[in-house]
Amino acid sequence: MIFRFSTKKTITLMLVTLLLLVITACGKTSKSTTSTEDTTSRYSLESNKETYTINKQEVVKLELTFLLNDEQGDWSLLAFTSSDSNVVIVDAEGNITGINAGQATITIIYLDKNVIAEVNVNEDVLEVVVPKTAYTLLLGDEGQDNVTINVEAYKNGVLDQNPTLIWTVEDESIATVNDNGQVQALAKGKTNVIIDYLGKKVTIEINVNGYEYLTAEEINTFSPEYINLYGRNYLKNGALNIDLVSAGIEFGIYSY
Repeated sequence: MIFRFSTKKTITLMLVTLLLLVITACGKTSKSTTSTEDTTSRYSLESNKETYTINKQEVVKLELTFLLNDEQGDWSLLAFTSSDSNVVIVDAEGNITGINAGQATITIIYLDKNVIAEVNVNEDVLEVVVPKTAYTLLLGDEGQDNVTINVEAYKNGVLDQNPTLIWTVEDESIATVNDNGQVQALAKGKTNVIIDYLGKKVTIEINVNGYEYLTAEEINTFSPEYINLYGRNYLKNGALNIDLVSAGIEFGIYSY
């Protein structure tokens, strides 16, 4: 059996077939594009904490919820920026570090979505703890003419294991102080030692009382009651505080 088709019918059939192929191809392309758009649009980014208060050099991780296609998103896809890197910096993993006291804004970005977090960086809270705020030193062989002041320094409530301390003395003719806090008496009088810990200062009063050795003739001028009270050998061989002698004269314990 032989089929014959006219040229006109053949052309029409070919056009119809071509049209069907084009429609089918367009439908597949449209469906694929829609699927891609749906996939990339399924994400959410939220800041779980609006404000952070930290100290200088303190490191805190941002609290975020980042979901991509209903699963935990990779934070490496996020961009982090700080409005003032002199106050706070942020790294690629979302860790913020306080640099200087002040305020700054951290912005977290994914595609066309961004969220912010405010950061307040506190001034350092400094504390200097000393066992005493006043010391009396004694000149002479029988007296204690030096003392070491022990200091504990705290930054933001944490003990500084290696504090930077600056030691000064107001009147170096009366006493000196070294970098280890050892005070050496030089002459009778009063002065102050200043301890400076990162701008936090503490004043220690130093009172140097002079001693004088007494001769036998001087001891004989004391009243018998005073000699009996302290003993002749102590008065002869020891060192007698001049202030105490003055008090003894005033209260009639002995007389010159």
